[in-house]
Amino acid sequence: MPSTKTLRVTLSDIVGGTGGSGSTAVVRARYVTANGQGRDVHLADGTIVVPVRREVTPGTGPERFDFTVIPSDDPDVREADRGFLTEISWTITAPEGGKSHGVRRVLITADMGATVHLGLLAQPEPVPPYTG
Repeated sequence: MPSTKTLRVTLSDIVGGTGGSGSTAVVRARYVTANGQGRDVHLADGTIVVPVRREVTPGTGPERFDFTVIPSDDPDVREADRGFLTEISWTITAPEGGKSHGVRRVLITADMGATVHLGLLAQPEPVPPYTG
């Protein structure tokens, strides 16, 4: 059985320090190739690892989304499947109906801690266009 990590994403990672109150969040994790194409991960014993999805609705929690993921360099992952990325994608729906979404891909390796925190995923303010 492969070693696993907990990949933790919090609602404040997605929306930043402000906002998000009363919002609905859908967060997904899946395994992808370097170019973002979804893939199954096969273990040496023939087990296929599938993607997962978490949701939170207003006032019900959780404020965090925990995904159990396999490190891409785990010895129980068949040789041909090593080096995959874990993709986190999210959609936030505000109480008034506005939506925002994003994607982040990361390499999770065996030498990382038992719980991997992605940190702030919210995009900073857009850079104004160059006018020179």
